[in-house]
Amino acid sequence: MSITLYTFSAQGCTRAEGADIAALLASDQVFWLDLVVPGAEEVRLMRDVFKFHPLAIEDALNQEQRSKIEEYQDHLFAVVNTVLLVQGKLIVRELDIFVGRNYCVTVHRHEEPTMREVARRLQDGLRASRASSGFILHTVLDVVVDAYFPILDRLTDVIEEAEDTVLRRPSQTLLADLMHLKQTLRSLLRAAYPAQAVINFISHHDRMFADRKTLQYYFRDVSDHLLRIVESSTNLRETLGSVLDLYMSSTSNRLNHVVNRLTVITIAIGVLSVFTGFYGMNFELTFPPFNDPDGIPKVILLMLTVEASILLFFRWRKWL
Repeated sequence: MSITLYTFSAQGCTRAEGADIAALLASDQVFWLDLVVPGAEEVRLMRDVFKFHPLAIEDALNQEQRSKIEEYQDHLFAVVNTVLLVQGKLIVRELDIFVGRNYCVTVHRHEEPTMREVARRLQDGLRASRASSGFILHTVLDVVVDAYFPILDRLTDVIEEAEDTVLRRPSQTLLADLMHLKQTLRSLLRAAYPAQAVINFISHHDRMFADRKTLQYYFRDVSDHLLRIVESSTNLRETLGSVLDLYMSSTSNRLNHVVNRLTVITIAIGVLSVFTGFYGMNFELTFPPFNDPDGIPKVILLMLTVEASILLFFRWRKWL
């Protein structure tokens, strides 16, 4: 169980320990409440103190929702996805956000680096003159969206590296890496794309935020960043598709090259078998004759000459 409370005053954003949340809710004091691993106490706060809608509480506890936003009588409920790239594996987590007249409540099951960044930004940059639930919501969404960019940069580097490798050393390991990248990009798009509807809804919401005209520029900036993420992810997926096609072409070309070499070897061995088979047919007269003391060296020399001629012919035709 973890409950972290931040309040806003003329001195800025400060962490408040042991404050009466019900009293803050009834006042005009703006505050942000962060709940980690919702347990009995957290559920009690959401149900009895904030009086969130039961369906919204159920969604927050299930933690299996895609990005969406729902409007209730006195609060908004939004779901967005945070992303982490750990040892090449994309981790997508749900972040639930409740926003009301003077509060913003975030709910998540794991410790989130994004929440630490939100606290840092609020403590460094938010003053009472700008303090509002809408501005806190913007900060949360801005941090969540900004976390996508380093992951996109990393995936771009990996795909470019794979593009250089696919022609030089195509392998089953590389193919597995490419398929993993494809799955990662699919998960990233699945997390980012629905969030656009959330940002667009908030940007045009009049009733909940008194400072919407001021906030609309901030949310527009977040929307622009999210659009860039979706477009970049889509472009990366198309690039990755081209790399996969290039891998298949490269593998096919290498296979053709191997088949050509095997064909040349088969022909060469077949020609040698003609010579060896000829002497096994019990002819009385052969060339060189059986009683020729230099017969074996002559035959070997003849065989080597024929093999060299065949190889030179294939090299000239560029089949080898």
